[in-house]
Amino acid sequence: MRELSLVLLVSAILFSSCGLTKAPEPVVHDAEKAISDTSKALSALFFKKDYAAAYEMFDAEFKKAYLPENLEGSVVEMITGYGRIKRLDIDSYSASKSSEFLSLYASGLNEKGVTYHRFILKGSGKKGYKMYGLHIMPSPFPVTKDRVTFKSSYIFKK
Repeated sequence: MRELSLVLLVSAILFSSCGLTKAPEPVVHDAEKAISDTSKALSALFFKKDYAAAYEMFDAEFKKAYLPENLEGSVVEMITGYGRIKRLDIDSYSASKSSEFLSLYASGLNEKGVTYHRFILKGSGKKGYKMYGLHIMPSPFPVTKDRVTFKSSYIFKK
C-alpha cells in the first residue's frame, strides 16, 4: 500500500509539472539587421581579402569545425573558377520562427560571370547575427515557399 501511495505521489508530481514547463519562445528574425550584422564579414571576405577578420565574425560552432584557412580556401577556389566579385546583390531570405537560423540569398557579379550565394546566419533580431556558413553555386538556389524577396536588393560592391 505504501508503494502504491509513493507511485501515485510521483505520478501526480510528474503530471503537474508538465503544465509548469514553458514552451520555447518563437525566434523573431529581422532580415535587415541580419544584413547589417554580416556586412562587415562580407566586405572582409569578398572585397578586402581579410580572411582573418571575416573568420572572427563567424559563429563559435563554425570556428570549432573550420580553420581560417578553410574559409580562405573556399573563397580562393571561387575566385579561381569565377574571378573576383565585383558586386553582390542580396535579394531574398528565408527563416523559421522555430529556429535561430536565417539564410540570405545573393547573386554575385564576377569577372567571369555570375555566382549564387547562400549565407547562413545564426541569431535573432534581438541578439544579433553571426555568420554560420556559406554556399556558393554556379546556378540559382531553388526557391522555397518560405523564401521572402526584398522590395529592393541590398548591394555590396568594392
